[in-house]
Order: sequence, then structure tokens, then C-alpha cells
Amino acid sequence: MLTPSEVACVLEDIGPQIEGSTLERLSHPATDHYVLHLARERGGAALLLSLHPRFPRLHLTRLAKKRPADSPGEALEVLRRELTDATLQRCVAREGDRLVTISFLSPAGKKRRLVLELFRPAPNLILVDDAGRILAVHKTPKRSSRPMEPGQTYELPPVHEGKEPESLYGAKPEDEGWSAWIDRRAHELETADLREELLRRSRQKLTRAIDRLARKESKLAAELEATDSAAAWRQRGELLLANLYRLKRGAERVTVEDYYHDGESVELILDPAQTPQQNAERYFKKARKLEQGRSHVEGHLAATGDEIAVLQARLAALEELDLETLEALAGPPPAVVQRKKKEEPAESEPRRFVSKDGLPIFVGRNDRQNHELTIRRAKGNDLWLHIDQAPGSHVVVPIPKGQEPPPETLLDAAQLALYYSKVRGSKRHAVMYTRRKFIRHPKGAPLGRVTVSQEKRLEIGEDRERLGRLIGMDRFDR
Repeated sequence: MLTPSEVACVLEDIGPQIEGSTLERLSHPATDHYVLHLARERGGAALLLSLHPRFPRLHLTRLAKKRPADSPGEALEVLRRELTDATLQRCVAREGDRLVTISFLSPAGKKRRLVLELFRPAPNLILVDDAGRILAVHKTPKRSSRPMEPGQTYELPPVHEGKEPESLYGAKPEDEGWSAWIDRRAHELETADLREELLRRSRQKLTRAIDRLARKESKLAAELEATDSAAAWRQRGELLLANLYRLKRGAERVTVEDYYHDGESVELILDPAQTPQQNAERYFKKARKLEQGRSHVEGHLAATGDEIAVLQARLAALEELDLETLEALAGPPPAVVQRKKKEEPAESEPRRFVSKDGLPIFVGRNDRQNHELTIRRAKGNDLWLHIDQAPGSHVVVPIPKGQEPPPETLLDAAQLALYYSKVRGSKRHAVMYTRRKFIRHPKGAPLGRVTVSQEKRLEIGEDRERLGRLIGMDRFDR
């Protein structure tokens, strides 16, 4: 902040240039900056009133402020209404102090005082009328021993006595005026201060993102390790098939010779409600799920590693970035982030396609639409499809009662279920299908969550020709 001596020197320097001028307009280029744009017969001047917590000051300025403008508040509106076109009569400081009073006279003869309290850590700006009543305050303190609300009578703060502090700005060059010197040095210090703050926020933001990705990478690595057991599950299925003659329905376990491991005995768990063949298929199904998931997990693991490498490179190069790039990277500080009320998403319809047989196929866009499409719109005989063992959209094909879905329509709908799922692009994957009447939404379950019975499965791969024909007919997702 300015020392009392520096305040006096700046006012002595700028007094002849601003006293007697007219306030043409008042701007607010940053949260803590006000600029009085003054005009007189021979040119004009821009008087900066800074309420920066570390560098409160006033001086004429020619340096552009890079920080974004703040939204006009009530105080700014009052200042503009009361001071625009008024004449700046005097600009004086209380002797030996950092309290500055700027006096104005409006064309209608109204007297106004703009009081600048250049005290750290909470500098302030107060507009007072000729009766001493507060008209506007830059920031009303939460706790104050003095009246500081509009409508109250303004009281001067006590004189700040004590030893003159050391200047933040250093020694002024002999060939430079006080105002120009403070303008230049304050801009340099504010820029350095802002840069350090942006670097801190950027480091914090990147570090959090890297940590989040590292946790994801660790989880994916564990999932990948789990897929290594696919061979063991398939071997157990093979052992059950080789011993079907020994299995009886209703058994809960069976001990067989493991010819994959030197003929050691191994105990296999069975589902007593299933046939021996169904128990074997249960092991094969587990193996397929792990095998199909492996390539998916490997891709995500590699992509996550690449993301971490990119963010680590950005973190290492932060010091080399310019101020504008840092501002874009750091984003606004948490204190100024405006939390907007979450708006309800606009109502939309499910995607609609037409099968090769001319039947409509509907595909949900999100959990809400999946629930609406399956539970509320679909009828009992309608065909329902969903990707097996992975997140994806619900697919519904209206089928007249008593009729079977045409084979081409079934294949078209299965391709859409695969395409609008998390395993899009898989070489082979199972799509399950059944009638709507075999779908239930458990009470209290999230939207889109259903239980399925009497389902069948169709192993398919991506059919680009079929998808090209279908998606080309979609009006919404070209």
C-alpha cells in the first residue's frame, strides 16, 4: 500500500491535472478497481482508485487492466448517478494518513464527497452527501465499530499513528513523476501477485485432476487383473461338460479331476436350480464376460495413462505460460464462481429409427427416457433389447399382439442396442432380448434399472452397412 508520504506526493503531483475537471464517466474494470474518466478544456485523465487488498492506492493511469470487468453492483450504479457530469473540486488527504477525500459539485449544486480509505487489509470507498449521510459503500464490512450502511451517518476512522512503514514500491526514479511511477510499479506488482495466485490455482487444479485419474488408473488395473481369471472360469466349464454324466440336478457342488492341473481334485460350485448343462454355461458366461471386458478395460487404461502424461507435462510447463494462458487454465477463483440453479433438462423424445421391414425402433437417450420408454410406453408384446452385461440404451420395437418380430427387424434393433452402449465398436458382444411383459422395474430402484426374465441372447458384431442404413434415417443424430 502507499505510505502516507507517498499519498501526499501523488496528490501533489495529480492535483493540478484533475481539480476543476468534469467526471464524464465511471468504469469498474475489475472487482477492486474504479476508474474516474475526467475531462477538461485541455485534455483529460483517468484516475484509478484501487481497493486491492495488498496494493490500495490512487493515481492517474494509462496501463490497461487485464482482469475481466466485474458485474455492475448497486454501489457502482449510485456512484454513476450521483457523480456523472459533476466537477471534481478538491482531492486532499488527512495529514499523515492514508485517508483521501475527493470533493464533487454537481451541475444542480449538490455537494458529494468520495472517501477513499486506503487501509489494509480491507480498503474501502464511501460516497457521502453534504449532510454526511452515506449514499454508497464499495463493501459493507461484516463487523465494524463505525456505521457503514447506506443511510447512516459516516464517521471518520481514527488516525493511523505510528512509524512510517517501508514503501512497497521501492525508490522512485528522479526522472519519473509520482503518479506515473506508482502506476507502473503497482501494475508490475499486481501482475506478479496475480501470476503467483494463478500458478497456485493451476497447480492445485492439475494436481487434483492427476490424482483423480491415478485413482481411476488403479481401479482399471485391478479390473484388468481380474480378467486374467477368464481362462480358469472356462476351464471349469469344460470340466463340468466332461463330467455331465456324474452331475445330478439339485446338487450344490461336485468334485472332479482337474486334467488342466495334473489331475488334482477340484470342487466346483453348482446352482441346484439349474440343469448340469446350464451350470456349465454359467461358467462359460462368466469367462466370456471377462474376456469381452478385457479389451475394453485395456483401452480405458491406456487412455487414462495418456491423460495423466499430458496433465503432468502441463504441470511441469506452468512456469513458462503467459498470464493470459494461466488465466484460462486456472479459471475463476472459487469465491467468484456463481452457482446457478440447476435447470430441468428440456423434454425430448427417444431416438426413432425404421427397420428394414418398416417397423419403428425407439432408443432411449438417458435413464429417464429408458424408464419412460420401457415401463410406461411399451406394451406387453413389444420387443425389448439391451446390451448384455454393460451400460446402454433401452431399445423397444412395437410388435402387434400375436406376431413375432421379423428377423431383419431383430437384427436392426440389436445393432442399435450395441451402437448406443458403452461397448460400441466391440468385435463381438451379446445383446439380450425379450418381450416387454417380462421386464420389471424394482420398487425404489433408480430410473432405467430393470429386472429381466425369459431373455434370449444374440451374439453380434458391428455391421457398418446396417448401421449406415439405420442411422441415416435418424432425424436427430445425423
